[in-house]
Amino acid sequence: MVVGCICWILLLFWEVLVARFWEETLATMFPLRLIKRRVYMAYVLSTLLIGFPYFLIIYSLPLRFQVVNGRSPLAAGVLLLPMLGSSAFASMIGGAVNGKKNRTCVTLLVGSGFMIIGTALLSTLSNTTDVQSRIYGFQVFVGLGFGLTVSTVSLGAGLESEVRDNSTLYHLHCICPAC
Repeated sequence: MVVGCICWILLLFWEVLVARFWEETLATMFPLRLIKRRVYMAYVLSTLLIGFPYFLIIYSLPLRFQVVNGRSPLAAGVLLLPMLGSSAFASMIGGAVNGKKNRTCVTLLVGSGFMIIGTALLSTLSNTTDVQSRIYGFQVFVGLGFGLTVSTVSLGAGLESEVRDNSTLYHLHCICPAC
Protein backbone atom coordinates (compact mmCIF):
# COMPACT_ATOMS: atom_id res chain seq x y z
CA MET A 1 0.00 0.00 0.00
CA VAL A 2 2.83 2.36 0.87
CA VAL A 3 4.66 1.61 -2.38
CA GLY A 4 1.45 2.19 -4.35
CA CYS A 5 0.85 5.56 -2.67
CA ILE A 6 4.44 6.60 -3.31
CA CYS A 7 4.07 5.65 -6.97
CA TRP A 8 0.85 7.72 -7.26
CA ILE A 9 2.63 10.73 -5.74
CA LEU A 10 5.58 10.27 -8.12
CA LEU A 11 3.21 9.98 -11.08
CA LEU A 12 1.39 13.16 -10.09
CA PHE A 13 4.71 14.95 -9.60
CA TRP A 14 5.87 13.79 -13.04
CA GLU A 15 2.62 14.94 -14.68
CA VAL A 16 2.93 18.40 -13.10
CA LEU A 17 6.59 18.64 -14.11
CA VAL A 18 5.85 17.72 -17.72
CA ALA A 19 2.82 20.06 -17.85
CA ARG A 20 4.94 22.95 -16.62
CA PHE A 21 8.16 22.52 -18.62
CA TRP A 22 7.82 20.02 -21.48
CA GLU A 23 4.13 19.94 -22.45
CA GLU A 24 4.82 20.57 -26.13
CA THR A 25 7.61 17.98 -26.43
CA LEU A 26 6.54 15.12 -24.13
CA ALA A 27 3.27 13.25 -24.10
CA THR A 28 2.04 11.94 -20.76
CA MET A 29 -0.57 9.27 -20.07
CA PHE A 30 -3.04 11.72 -18.57
CA PRO A 31 -2.37 15.35 -19.52
CA LEU A 32 -3.35 17.64 -16.67
CA ARG A 33 -5.03 20.06 -19.08
CA LEU A 34 -7.84 17.50 -19.43
CA ILE A 35 -8.78 17.96 -15.77
CA LYS A 36 -10.01 21.47 -16.64
CA ARG A 37 -12.54 20.08 -19.14
CA ARG A 38 -15.74 19.39 -17.22
CA VAL A 39 -17.40 17.22 -19.86
CA TYR A 40 -14.28 15.09 -20.29
CA MET A 41 -14.01 14.58 -16.53
CA ALA A 42 -17.71 13.64 -16.44
CA TYR A 43 -16.91 10.91 -18.97
CA VAL A 44 -14.01 9.73 -16.83
CA LEU A 45 -16.21 9.64 -13.73
CA SER A 46 -18.96 7.82 -15.61
CA THR A 47 -16.49 5.20 -16.83
CA LEU A 48 -15.22 4.72 -13.29
CA LEU A 49 -18.69 4.36 -11.80
CA ILE A 50 -19.98 1.97 -14.47
CA GLY A 51 -16.78 0.01 -15.00
CA PHE A 52 -16.37 -0.97 -11.37
CA PRO A 53 -19.61 -2.96 -11.01
CA TYR A 54 -19.10 -4.48 -14.46
CA PHE A 55 -15.63 -5.67 -13.49
CA LEU A 56 -17.03 -7.04 -10.25
CA ILE A 57 -19.71 -8.97 -12.15
CA ILE A 58 -17.15 -10.30 -14.64
CA TYR A 59 -15.28 -11.65 -11.62
CA SER A 60 -18.11 -12.73 -9.33
CA LEU A 61 -20.49 -14.42 -11.77
CA PRO A 62 -18.00 -17.04 -13.01
CA LEU A 63 -16.96 -17.60 -9.42
CA ARG A 64 -20.60 -18.12 -8.47
CA PHE A 65 -21.11 -20.53 -11.36
CA GLN A 66 -18.12 -22.56 -10.18
CA VAL A 67 -18.63 -22.52 -6.41
CA VAL A 68 -22.39 -22.39 -5.98
CA ASN A 69 -23.50 -24.12 -9.17
CA GLY A 70 -20.60 -26.59 -9.52
CA ARG A 71 -19.73 -25.70 -13.13
CA SER A 72 -16.30 -26.03 -14.71
CA PRO A 73 -14.24 -22.88 -15.37
CA LEU A 74 -14.92 -23.21 -19.11
CA ALA A 75 -18.67 -23.57 -18.58
CA ALA A 76 -18.61 -20.60 -16.17
CA GLY A 77 -17.02 -18.48 -18.89
CA VAL A 78 -19.51 -19.65 -21.51
CA LEU A 79 -22.40 -18.75 -19.20
CA LEU A 80 -21.27 -15.07 -19.45
CA LEU A 81 -22.09 -14.95 -23.17
CA PRO A 82 -25.49 -13.22 -22.72
CA MET A 83 -23.80 -10.32 -20.97
CA LEU A 84 -20.92 -10.11 -23.42
CA GLY A 85 -23.18 -10.38 -26.47
CA SER A 86 -25.58 -7.72 -25.26
CA SER A 87 -22.62 -5.49 -24.40
CA ALA A 88 -21.34 -5.73 -27.98
CA PHE A 89 -24.84 -5.10 -29.37
CA ALA A 90 -25.38 -2.07 -27.12
CA SER A 91 -21.97 -0.67 -28.09
CA MET A 92 -23.07 -0.76 -31.71
CA ILE A 93 -26.39 0.92 -30.83
CA GLY A 94 -24.66 3.59 -28.72
CA GLY A 95 -22.32 4.45 -31.57
CA ALA A 96 -25.19 4.64 -34.03
CA VAL A 97 -27.34 6.81 -31.75
CA ASN A 98 -24.52 9.28 -31.00
CA GLY A 99 -22.84 9.18 -34.40
CA LYS A 100 -24.92 11.88 -36.09
CA LYS A 101 -26.20 13.94 -33.16
CA ASN A 102 -24.92 14.44 -29.63
CA ARG A 103 -27.26 12.44 -27.39
CA THR A 104 -24.63 11.46 -24.85
CA CYS A 105 -26.56 12.59 -21.77
CA VAL A 106 -29.64 10.54 -22.59
CA THR A 107 -27.57 7.55 -23.68
CA LEU A 108 -25.53 7.63 -20.46
CA LEU A 109 -28.71 7.85 -18.37
CA VAL A 110 -30.30 4.91 -20.19
CA GLY A 111 -27.08 2.88 -19.96
CA SER A 112 -26.74 3.64 -16.24
CA GLY A 113 -30.38 2.67 -15.73
CA PHE A 114 -29.86 -0.69 -17.45
CA MET A 115 -26.75 -1.27 -15.35
CA ILE A 116 -28.60 -0.47 -12.11
CA ILE A 117 -31.52 -2.72 -13.05
CA GLY A 118 -29.21 -5.59 -13.99
CA THR A 119 -27.03 -5.42 -10.89
CA ALA A 120 -30.05 -5.02 -8.62
CA LEU A 121 -31.73 -8.04 -10.18
CA LEU A 122 -28.55 -10.11 -9.92
CA SER A 123 -28.52 -9.45 -6.19
CA THR A 124 -31.91 -11.20 -5.87
CA LEU A 125 -30.63 -14.64 -6.94
CA SER A 126 -31.01 -17.46 -4.46
CA ASN A 127 -28.29 -19.94 -3.48
CA THR A 128 -29.51 -23.01 -5.30
CA THR A 129 -27.22 -25.51 -6.98
CA ASP A 130 -29.12 -25.21 -10.25
CA VAL A 131 -28.35 -22.26 -12.49
CA GLN A 132 -31.48 -20.10 -12.43
CA SER A 133 -32.57 -19.26 -15.95
CA ARG A 134 -33.38 -15.68 -15.02
CA ILE A 135 -29.69 -14.98 -14.49
CA TYR A 136 -29.27 -14.82 -18.28
CA GLY A 137 -31.85 -12.05 -18.61
CA PHE A 138 -30.25 -10.15 -15.74
CA GLN A 139 -26.91 -10.39 -17.52
CA VAL A 140 -28.47 -8.89 -20.64
CA PHE A 141 -29.45 -5.77 -18.68
CA VAL A 142 -25.92 -5.41 -17.32
CA GLY A 143 -24.44 -5.89 -20.79
CA LEU A 144 -26.80 -3.36 -22.38
CA GLY A 145 -25.91 -0.79 -19.73
CA PHE A 146 -22.20 -1.33 -20.04
CA GLY A 147 -22.22 -1.34 -23.84
CA LEU A 148 -24.23 1.88 -24.12
CA THR A 149 -22.06 3.63 -21.57
CA VAL A 150 -18.68 2.56 -22.91
CA SER A 151 -19.45 3.38 -26.54
CA THR A 152 -20.86 6.77 -25.59
CA VAL A 153 -17.96 7.65 -23.30
CA SER A 154 -15.38 6.52 -25.86
CA LEU A 155 -16.96 8.62 -28.59
CA GLY A 156 -17.49 11.63 -26.33
CA ALA A 157 -14.02 11.58 -24.79
CA GLY A 158 -12.48 11.53 -28.24
CA LEU A 159 -14.53 14.56 -29.23
CA GLU A 160 -13.84 16.48 -26.02
CA SER A 161 -10.06 16.06 -26.02
CA GLU A 162 -7.56 17.68 -28.32
CA VAL A 163 -6.20 15.76 -31.30
CA ARG A 164 -2.78 15.51 -29.67
CA ASP A 165 -4.35 13.76 -26.68
CA ASN A 166 -6.11 11.03 -28.61
CA SER A 167 -3.79 10.34 -31.51
CA THR A 168 -0.65 8.26 -31.49
CA LEU A 169 0.32 9.70 -34.87
CA TYR A 170 0.63 13.15 -33.31
CA HIS A 171 3.12 11.81 -30.79
CA LEU A 172 5.09 10.06 -33.54
CA HIS A 173 5.18 13.32 -35.48
CA CYS A 174 6.57 15.16 -32.46
CA ILE A 175 9.34 12.61 -32.07
CA CYS A 176 10.10 12.18 -35.73
CA PRO A 177 9.01 15.09 -37.95
CA ALA A 178 9.61 12.97 -41.06
CA CYS A 179 6.72 10.63 -40.09
